[in-house]
Amino acid sequence: MHFPMRLVVALWLMFVLHVAHAQAVGAEEAETRERNAVIQFARSAFERRDFAELERQAALFILPHQRTPSGAFKIQQFDDGISAALRGPANAEEEFFLGNIALTKRWLVDHPNSPQAPVLHARALMALAQYYRGTGFASAVPPLAWANFEEFNKQAAKVLTDAEAVASVDTSWHATLLNVARNLGWPREVALRIAAEGIKRNSDDYRVYRNTVEFLLPRWHGDAYQLDSFIRVAERSTSDRHGSEIYARLYSAVAEAEYQHRLYKDSRVDWTRMKKGLEDWTAHFPTLWNYNIYAYHACIAEDKETTRILLGKIATSPMARIWNPNGQVTYSTCKRWADEP
Repeated sequence: MHFPMRLVVALWLMFVLHVAHAQAVGAEEAETRERNAVIQFARSAFERRDFAELERQAALFILPHQRTPSGAFKIQQFDDGISAALRGPANAEEEFFLGNIALTKRWLVDHPNSPQAPVLHARALMALAQYYRGTGFASAVPPLAWANFEEFNKQAAKVLTDAEAVASVDTSWHATLLNVARNLGWPREVALRIAAEGIKRNSDDYRVYRNTVEFLLPRWHGDAYQLDSFIRVAERSTSDRHGSEIYARLYSAVAEAEYQHRLYKDSRVDWTRMKKGLEDWTAHFPTLWNYNIYAYHACIAEDKETTRILLGKIATSPMARIWNPNGQVTYSTCKRWADEP
């Protein structure tokens, strides 16, 4: 049977697009599956009250090679799993949080030489503080709720500082104390000192960099200049192992948390340096997930040629969540712009 050449070409293109879409979906599913597995490991261990297993997991996931297919640090997902367990179900009441506080305090008393015990107890106190505060705008939080938020964060700070000699051997202590510092509005120089000590202890713990960056966001206690200064410190601290990858990862997190599509307008990010970081990132972890991230940044940085090349790599299967907010529209707009002569 003879098919017209036009039909053959059309069928071939449909096949190619289907394969590209399947590859993109598969890449996103693999990345999501790996992240969720680590989150669930930590969450289920906490919910089983298996603190010995949590100790083991923390020691495993902190290792530098423990990363997902896209290069995300598994220790970050481990922390996310603990957070999910401490938040509990959507309808969790005060008794749930008080129960976790009592449970972690008992473990702390029974295991005074455990670096993870004071960290978990502090995080249980912080979870109760967040329960009182709620998730709405600050202007909608009643004064009494703010008082409770501050009180339980102060208790968390005391737990951590009292246990410094034992717990600060593990950078989980520094990462958690940085979040307390953010919640209580400690002076920037104090937060930066905690970060510097954490980096000295373990310069591969991404949480120390990420939590410091969050502290320095304009919405919290910093500004674009202080943020940029610290991200350059993070890059220098990791360049012998990661090149400029950490610079790109942190500014990508900054875009998601604060600046979104206006990252290259309102922050101090340098596109030349960011591009080098994204090149290192995708060279180390050449996944469609990461090429989507690179293409997104090339577009909002208005680097048309790089955007065109990268959109060719991801074909017609963007991962909309990476292009958020309004991911599908953002992707379509970038593609039309890149395709212009």
